Amino acid sequence: MRFNRLSQIALLLGLIFAAFCRASADSLEKQINHEYRGKILTLRQFCAGGKLHYDLNGRLVGAVHTTSWTIDAQIEIEKLTLKGDTLELQGRRLRLFFDPSTKELRDASTVAATDPVAKDFRDLYHKKWRKSFIESAKVEVDLDLATGHQVPDITLAIERVFASSSDAVIDLAPSFWRAFLSRKDVSSLPPEPSDDASVEKVGGHVKSPKALFAPDPEYSEMARSVGFSGSMGLTMVVSPEGDVRDISIMKPIGLGLDEKAVEAVGGWKFHPALKDGVPVATRISVNVDFHLY
Repeated sequence: MRFNRLSQIALLLGLIFAAFCRASADSLEKQINHEYRGKILTLRQFCAGGKLHYDLNGRLVGAVHTTSWTIDAQIEIEKLTLKGDTLELQGRRLRLFFDPSTKELRDASTVAATDPVAKDFRDLYHKKWRKSFIESAKVEVDLDLATGHQVPDITLAIERVFASSSDAVIDLAPSFWRAFLSRKDVSSLPPEPSDDASVEKVGGHVKSPKALFAPDPEYSEMARSVGFSGSMGLTMVVSPEGDVRDISIMKPIGLGLDEKAVEAVGGWKFHPALKDGVPVATRISVNVDFHLY
């Protein structure tokens, strides 16, 4: 009888402890959902995939597939769930394109059929493409947590994986994005990067370089999937040897196409600019068009 009584007490204490742990976890979930749900967070490493898993040190578990920050960097958090020592974040990726009317990058899923930029999306409003596009944006991010975690531990785990503010995108994105991302006046495009004294300006005694090899860039799969077309502008320095360096985006296009353009332009070859018949380095502006036929 005494043994049964002790067993009942142990069972009751176990149930009370389990209930306390669940209540504590529920309280933590409410706090972190209040803090992060609805926010847009930026991954420190731009990784593709529908499910990402990070260890206690904020390192990605498994193969890493990095892509463009305009399609895989930013996630709008919809729900956070504690499952033991794992924090599960569910959300959707923002697929960003450049809207010429606002001179801002915006999420393609927000484009309505009556939107002026809808004409640039050939397939976004086909039913099967729309559904596929939205489904492909869903993502789950799992973060390993230390045993006995509290709010500060959860915050630290999130900050190991995500940038602490949107301004940090400037530091995380490739260098050719910095001129555009650092601009302050959204009503105008950024100024061209300043060059050192060895880079000449075309005009007068300086003749413009001539392209010898300039293949078109490839399409990104994201842009192709919605039939997205448009153009982007960049500047670059053509060396005295006719090679390209110091590429900088002035007017982006988004949906992963900017990286494709930079990759292609980086391999272009020129007959260099000439100053009084001598090859010199110059900075030139180039427009790159993307069109599906």
